[in-house]
Amino acid sequence: MSQNLPGLAFLSLFALFGGILVVIPSEEWIVLPIYFLMLGLLAMILYVGGIRTIDPEFPGALFFLAFVLKMLGGLARYWIVADVYQFRADAPLYHEQGQYVAQFLRQLDLSVFEWYTFRGEGTTGLIQVTAVFYTILPPSLSAMFFWFAGLAFMGSVLFYRAFCLTFPDRSTNFYRIVVFFLPTILFWPSSLGKEAWIFFNIGIITYGLALYFRRGQPLGLIMTIIPLMLIFVVRPHIATMVVLALAIAILFSFLKIGNQQSPIVWILGVGAIVGLGGFILPRAQDYIGVQELSLEDIQSSYQYYQGNTSQGGSSFETYSILSPTGFVLGIMTVLFRPFPWEADNSQMMVTALESFAWLWMAWSRRHIFLARCRTLWTDPWVAFLVFCSLFMILAFTTFGNFGILARQRVLFLPFFWMLFA
Repeated sequence: MSQNLPGLAFLSLFALFGGILVVIPSEEWIVLPIYFLMLGLLAMILYVGGIRTIDPEFPGALFFLAFVLKMLGGLARYWIVADVYQFRADAPLYHEQGQYVAQFLRQLDLSVFEWYTFRGEGTTGLIQVTAVFYTILPPSLSAMFFWFAGLAFMGSVLFYRAFCLTFPDRSTNFYRIVVFFLPTILFWPSSLGKEAWIFFNIGIITYGLALYFRRGQPLGLIMTIIPLMLIFVVRPHIATMVVLALAIAILFSFLKIGNQQSPIVWILGVGAIVGLGGFILPRAQDYIGVQELSLEDIQSSYQYYQGNTSQGGSSFETYSILSPTGFVLGIMTVLFRPFPWEADNSQMMVTALESFAWLWMAWSRRHIFLARCRTLWTDPWVAFLVFCSLFMILAFTTFGNFGILARQRVLFLPFFWMLFA
């Protein structure tokens, strides 16, 4: 297989450039070299400084193949937005409004962050993120798809580094395939959108926490603050779930028998949780429409979002996790549906076949998962992985549309599959 990697990599590169000539409008070709020059430099830095330093056995040709496939994922996302949806999607909106906000930023008028709003808080946040990039980069919708795909690819590299750091005695083969070559990860977080932005920032958070929990480095915890804020501006509830999982993990680290971490690390951990929680939780409540943190309000909001997302051609009947049966079926739905017999178009069939493969992957590696879970109370890192996955899975049971579900669940897959690797 390793002998064929260079050929596969260059074949993929040929497909990428051929696809660009066919899919991307010719008027945008002039700016693409600028973006690809920076992306190529980024890929070199990620491989030399991010991969080789922690896994010298990682083949360069395999990394190059993963990077090119990620760019192909960005191209595929652009083609769907341009040709299938006829630009009736969020990405063109981020592109257009981002250029507008960038005009103020180039004049160093930062007051635009205070008065500018467009639709909801999350949409406004990603428009502002796009505007920051357009302040220094030439505006191009297609190029920004590749740029965000590159950011998400950096997230994959950081997830991989976190795995190598936290489970140094485990083979990297399975997780390498999952985090770099899983079709869902190659495709969904590869466009100008919230998923790619969150995936990138969660990668930073995960690596920072790996440094904090495994090496006791306070800098690792400090690394999580800015990415959490950057996730918060587009999806406050995702940031909240990460903070809650982190709080539980830090609590477990305090209770761990024989914990040798210094008091400074403990104080920093508690301070970070209190500060981040005090800032994020109230705003997340407003975002999801919960006035009080009561069971009644949470249940009402949960039922509202279930009904609100059960629309469109890919809708399905949801299960309430508030009942024992619904709890199990809801989790199974988030992880492994749609099933092949539920697919009504080619894109959903690809998703269904991949989900079916996940079921086999999880079953065949269940012994690793069970062994990880047995260390839940003694390993704060495993606690973070488990609870971050669990919170997102439970939250995503509100989705009653397979399209939304397939796009959103990519955010917890790096945590989830780390428990099986």
